[in-house]
Amino acid sequence: MVDAHPNKFLDRKEFDKFYNCVIEPFAKSLQIEYADEGFLYVENRDGVFEAFLNQWSYIRLLIKNDNGYDEDGAKSENDETLLDGHKTAACITTALAQVRIITNSKVDHPPFSIHTSPRLNEQVAVLCGLSYLHSFMLEKRKKEHREAGEEDLCDNFNIVFPKTSHSSKENHYIESLIRGIYYSSLGRGVDSILLAHIYFYIEQYHNQCAK
Repeated sequence: MVDAHPNKFLDRKEFDKFYNCVIEPFAKSLQIEYADEGFLYVENRDGVFEAFLNQWSYIRLLIKNDNGYDEDGAKSENDETLLDGHKTAACITTALAQVRIITNSKVDHPPFSIHTSPRLNEQVAVLCGLSYLHSFMLEKRKKEHREAGEEDLCDNFNIVFPKTSHSSKENHYIESLIRGIYYSSLGRGVDSILLAHIYFYIEQYHNQCAK
């Protein structure tokens, strides 16, 4: 399991661990699934890491004002308090949506359709962001149980996602999120701050359902 502490991802070794354990396996599994359509995984950990750092810096600049207060209005003595797990997950998703580590090797492409596009890069981006969010939420839960002196049975910990108006299946929410990231990529790009809020409310929804 990767370290879910948000600030550890600034260390290249920790990021590479996440790339090896999460990003690359997701990408390779999609390459196998869509091999007949010519999709290939192209390893680019340097590009993804650089894009991640760019997003990290962008968010930190946005949420810290000149007086040194963090986004909740509290005086910040340490920059590490400025970015939490939701923002880190958003940085991961946005970086992967930008760098696009899956490409199509076929010279002759079928007619383009935004409705039938497999959106593979967006799938990798969202699934990796959610994987990090899952680890972050799990670590928070373990810490809370330790502090309360309670036994925590986390073996079957899974995020509870909202239902959508189109389907009662939880994975339809993930599919909708992937589609939203895809449409954003076609336009002006993914807004990592907005995405961080989405990840935050996913956790809040899960916590409400778990009560």
